[in-house]
Amino acid sequence: MRALLLLEHTFVIDEENNVWSETVIDYEYLKRYLSVFEKLAVCARMKKVRNDDILLKQYNLLASGKDVDFLPLPFTNSSKEILLKYFKTKKMFKKYLSEVDCAILRGPSIISLMLYKECINRLNFSVEFVMGANEILSNKNIIRKIANRYLDKLAQNMCLKANGVSYVTKEMLQRKYPSYVRKFNYTGNKYFESYYSTINLYKENFKMKNWNNMNKPKEFIITHIGSMATHRKGQKRLIQIANKIINDGYSIKINFIGEGKLKEELINLTNELGIESNVNFYGNINDRKKLFSILEESHFYVLPSALEGLPRSIIEAMATANVCICSNVDGIPELLDKENLFEYNDIDGFKNRIEVLINNWEEMINISKKNYEKAKEYSYENLEKRRKDFYNCLKIIS
Repeated sequence: MRALLLLEHTFVIDEENNVWSETVIDYEYLKRYLSVFEKLAVCARMKKVRNDDILLKQYNLLASGKDVDFLPLPFTNSSKEILLKYFKTKKMFKKYLSEVDCAILRGPSIISLMLYKECINRLNFSVEFVMGANEILSNKNIIRKIANRYLDKLAQNMCLKANGVSYVTKEMLQRKYPSYVRKFNYTGNKYFESYYSTINLYKENFKMKNWNNMNKPKEFIITHIGSMATHRKGQKRLIQIANKIINDGYSIKINFIGEGKLKEELINLTNELGIESNVNFYGNINDRKKLFSILEESHFYVLPSALEGLPRSIIEAMATANVCICSNVDGIPELLDKENLFEYNDIDGFKNRIEVLINNWEEMINISKKNYEKAKEYSYENLEKRRKDFYNCLKIIS
């Protein structure tokens, strides 16, 4: 059986037809679908490049591999470009649907919300629902606010129309975006529901810190992981938080992991505030060992994000026993206690909580241990069975 996987990610194709991803989606990631389906067709925005194209330095995760082929959609970099190429994208997607047995849509994204209706009455499809849809478009002008409300309604409808929906949360997203099963208390086989994170956490990724009452650090390290394509992940807000903490006389370092068009703006902001020596910009880190080594050396993981599902980065930080201070959105409250949750734009709330903990090392040790134990719920062994069961439900009815 051949399944189509619709992704919001972009890819580039080199002169040897190798397909490369910028982040997250490599062949190892795609193999989770091949554990159930014989063939996988990845449908996403793609672009052909020369081998000397600078993009190949940015897109350096190999997605190609056995039993995976790629169905290109027009390569676009903004919501405006996506809309301008709507009819071409729709035509290509309809053709691809005729070549597969079923479809899995990763969403919500503009791409998935634009195309999911093409699946209805053509083939069975499921949705891997990874975050709320109320702030997909950043920038709060009136037009985008109206558009976000429309996209949010589409996301609710997509979950009702899909044969299967899997959420990254246990309850939070399900309440606002119910599946057919949940909405109508359905008990048959045609519709189904599950939940699981997309994270892969192996035994070697778990590491407890050797903190004790005798080794309180003189300098505290805060790490943040996220795309810099928009301000959604809150890097600018974290710089503002850090600036206030530094001005209050505390010694901290900030690690930013991620890339995007806003990176230069963020670097300039640290220079304007005079805290550039306190901030490291690592760019994308695809080497998992290096990523986890940075998390292992950190004390805090701080994510003042405006929109999330159940962030992999928080769970990774918890698996390395970091103290996590994050925004109170979507599924994050399923991970953290309320005293470590704040509105994403509450700069002083984040700042004050971090300073309180810096002054209470014993509480930091206790939170660190608690986060480490919580992360074990998301180990590969615990999640893989639910993922396979979900894909098998789609395979059986197709």
